Amino acid sequence: MPYSATNTAKELLPFIDQALEHFGPIDIWWRGQAVSDWNLHPGICRRSDSNNVEQDFTNRFRRKALSRHLNCPPIYDNSGWLFLMQHYRLPTRLLDWSESILIATYFAVNEEFDNPGALWALSPSLLNEAQFGKRCIFEPDGRGVLPLIKHAFDRESQKISKVAAVSSKEIDVRLMVQLSVFTIHGSCDPLESWDSHENYLIKFEIPAERKKRLLQLLYDLGIRESNIFPDLEHLAHDMSAAEYSDL
Repeated sequence: MPYSATNTAKELLPFIDQALEHFGPIDIWWRGQAVSDWNLHPGICRRSDSNNVEQDFTNRFRRKALSRHLNCPPIYDNSGWLFLMQHYRLPTRLLDWSESILIATYFAVNEEFDNPGALWALSPSLLNEAQFGKRCIFEPDGRGVLPLIKHAFDRESQKISKVAAVSSKEIDVRLMVQLSVFTIHGSCDPLESWDSHENYLIKFEIPAERKKRLLQLLYDLGIRESNIFPDLEHLAHDMSAAEYSDL
């Protein structure tokens, strides 16, 4: 018997209800991680040499991208460049979130089937209030986050050891489809280790044995690799993949 939206709601509504009860009726962002034990820190912080290579990465990428990509941001648009780098999987100080619990759940359950996954709920406005004293979501070029962005390119600029929740610059259709939003990190301390993180952050664990069921539920609702990554490569992979037939 095919799965239905009702099945998916029964699986995920408790997470939404708990997040709303904890945070109140405000914006909630979601992040799925395939392994529950993984920390909440961005790609650049997963490197042992992060303090030495970040600015080298960003500036070399910016120099070399102009001849390889037709729609590069203006050279002075640091935030636009940072989003472009993150999109093409350069390790940056950005961490991906989504405004959709369905999209986030997909990333929590689509691999590592022998390990429990994690679904994180974040209140971006409460995070920014805790870090900057402002209950808001920053724009990518907002004054409060400019030092965080500038330091990603200039090691000599002021270092701000804070984390900010920022809205997205939709430099690619994938960001639109995934309802992408981001935290930008001026420190490599995992987000879940910050003081009072429980005020703006909740973790839900997804048991390993529930992953394939949830993946099938999402697939039947159209949350699929080829829709989350709307390009020909992922369409071909989605059409030829056999794993969905025996979930």
